[in-house]
Amino acid sequence: MRRFPVTVATGLLLGFASLSASAQDADPQRAILNAEICTVDGLTATQCDCVWKFLGDKLSPADLRLGLLLLASNSDDPATAKNADQQLDKMRASDRKKDALSSEMSALVIEAEDACE
Repeated sequence: MRRFPVTVATGLLLGFASLSASAQDADPQRAILNAEICTVDGLTATQCDCVWKFLGDKLSPADLRLGLLLLASNSDDPATAKNADQQLDKMRASDRKKDALSSEMSALVIEAEDACE
């Protein structure tokens, strides 16, 4: 039986890892989490996955989407903030709902990061 050279095996693993990351970034909600929480807060990929699962377990899909758009609307990147604001306008959520979810989302992100250390 021939053994795979280490460089080929490593290249394959790195290729699969980049495909996995690309698939995650293809999900707009996950891309927001990656950019606005994971990257900004310096989370590892494992911690980021944990935070994603934590938030998904705590919020309905609609609330998770709205909460992440609310985070993105405060992005330092003007294009990201503008895009998020446009999507928020289309959702037509009440200001009351946005305010409540914004507060809840902030608390959940802190709780998730603590739980995923």
